[in-house]
Amino acid sequence: MSEKPFNGVMTPLMIPLNEREQIMESELRVHINNMIKSGVHAFLSPSSTGEFANLHLSKREKVLKITADETNGRIPVVALIGECGTKATLINIDYAQASGADAIMATPPYYYPLDQKSILNHFIEMANHSELPLWLYHQPNDTKLLLEHETLAELAKHPNIIGIKVSTNDMLYYYRVVRMFQGNTKMSVLMGEDHSLLPALSIGGNGVVSFLSNIIPETIIQLCGSIGNGDLRQAQKAQSIIMDCFEAFFTLKNHNPISACKLILKNRGVFSSEITTAPFPALCKAEKEKVIQRAISLSLLNES
Repeated sequence: MSEKPFNGVMTPLMIPLNEREQIMESELRVHINNMIKSGVHAFLSPSSTGEFANLHLSKREKVLKITADETNGRIPVVALIGECGTKATLINIDYAQASGADAIMATPPYYYPLDQKSILNHFIEMANHSELPLWLYHQPNDTKLLLEHETLAELAKHPNIIGIKVSTNDMLYYYRVVRMFQGNTKMSVLMGEDHSLLPALSIGGNGVVSFLSNIIPETIIQLCGSIGNGDLRQAQKAQSIIMDCFEAFFTLKNHNPISACKLILKNRGVFSSEITTAPFPALCKAEKEKVIQRAISLSLLNES
């Protein structure tokens, strides 16, 4: 990823799986090409959307190798490599470098409560170890750890740290990060929540890591472009579509939006199943019917 700062849409790739949770390689390759043709600007693979935390290391490595091979340099590939332990994370950096990634991304070392100095040291050791540029990933809802602004400012001084993905509903935190790096020629700030994309870009964010870009890439790209062109009305229309999708697939009883979106890709003929990794719950028949009907009503699927 030589161009800095990065601007645009990074898609965290969904991974097609069969009943034994094996990766359906040919389907993943089709999805990769569809995303590139749609105009997305980078991939995050493996990723949270790609069920990274539930995959064995060997499967993460396989996902990355397939992504890098099929992408073949057309757009950058970023690998999510975070672990609880620093040494384990360094091992993941090694496989990412060997597997063709262009950059890496890591959360704070989740599970144990840690002070900011420990988090700082964790990221500095990664940045020193890696030959690839490093993205920070602020995701407090899942990691239960905060990247405080003072820590982030210190980390940004490292020449190998190039940006941050912020997944939070705390827009004050996000705005302070954006202000911190305004005019910075190295650091990018990406929003990690689709429902907050319009306000995030409006206050100066560089782009998005978009879950929904797996099924509505053109809409996500349109919103980014509209903000860049100063067309607020078009941006609002795009955000309205995003919110309709968010409300349809993120409010299911079992809260499995990954399976819901895989079901849409299945009905488009891209994936052969909507299976997700255990312990994610499977969608029941009624939920599947609801997803399909909502997708049809939102013009994401044609009525059969």
